Amino acid sequence: MPLLFFADGYRFPDVFHTTKLLTPDPIIALEDVEELVIVASSLEEGRARKESRATKVHNTNEFGAAELASKGVTGTELNATIMKRFLDDRGLTRVAVPPYFPVAEADRLREMGVTLVVAKDLRERRRAKRPDEIAAIEAAQRATEEAWRDGVDAIRRSKIRSDRTLELDGAVFTAERLRATVERALLERGYASDGAICAPGPQAANPHESGTGALHANEAIVMDIFPQHKTTRYWADMTRTVSKGEPPAEIRKMYEVVMRAQDAGIRALRPGVTGREVNAIVEDIIWSAGYDTLRPGQKKDPNDRTPRGFIHGTGHGVGLEIHEMPEISQRGIKPLVAGDVVTVEPGIYDPAIGGVRLEDMLVITADGSRDLTNAPRELVV
Repeated sequence: MPLLFFADGYRFPDVFHTTKLLTPDPIIALEDVEELVIVASSLEEGRARKESRATKVHNTNEFGAAELASKGVTGTELNATIMKRFLDDRGLTRVAVPPYFPVAEADRLREMGVTLVVAKDLRERRRAKRPDEIAAIEAAQRATEEAWRDGVDAIRRSKIRSDRTLELDGAVFTAERLRATVERALLERGYASDGAICAPGPQAANPHESGTGALHANEAIVMDIFPQHKTTRYWADMTRTVSKGEPPAEIRKMYEVVMRAQDAGIRALRPGVTGREVNAIVEDIIWSAGYDTLRPGQKKDPNDRTPRGFIHGTGHGVGLEIHEMPEISQRGIKPLVAGDVVTVEPGIYDPAIGGVRLEDMLVITADGSRDLTNAPRELVV
């Protein structure tokens, strides 16, 4: 069944993946067997012809856009009428649409006699990455590592005040300054980073805490960096935990357990294995080391409602979205396939002292996986 999109490529990765056209406003795109047709305004028609994967490009005026606008037809009625005329021109009365197809336009098209069927598993289409996609993700990973090194170099250069606060260039070295160092390096390389995590001490017990305030010596800092290239639109994702000087013994223990769990999870990656199976391997190691996990029955004190231990899944897919299929977690019931790009990111968290997380990004190969991450795992820097 033909697949009809009415959305923009910035917010909807399926549209960009299908068309390779990045527009801020919605376009009409129809995928049908070996044909891809785009209907765009005069504003985007030239770029659609030059940049997109379309086999044919139409201007909306071919379907009366200018005429309708001159009569005061706007918004939903304008959009639906153009789509209806386009579908009529192709003899189509039944098409599939993505779950995010706009409701107002969908209702109007149905009133006009078009049958719309919601397409399932669109995200599955983006799972197995092409060589050019893997290259774009690797490029994002290299930029991530370079930015991370800039941040770690700043930590190394910092001085330790008498109260253990870190000082950089004569001022208190804060999580905000560390994040700015990382994100400035990414911006210079063409990547957008919205809220890289640089969470020191107890703040890191909340895995998505971005981090605020002064950094201190002998304190673990979780650095989770996940930028998106402004043009290719592909993401990278990497986490390292570092400390200026030796952290508390419990942090060192947590780090060693997380590293061991990550190694085991990475070794388990191969086509045919499910994300649930990989996640279980990681949970077993962390639970055996004395920490809670999310698996039923793996909480040492059932009366303690505070999240602690390993409180999230092992990983996720990465591509045109930072979190996409497949899932490396309890919900990951579909077998991995060659071309999947996934993270393995176990962590252990304790509200009293903070957390430790390590994250690599890997591509599934014919007989295992290839790690796309080169950054060293060094706790003390």
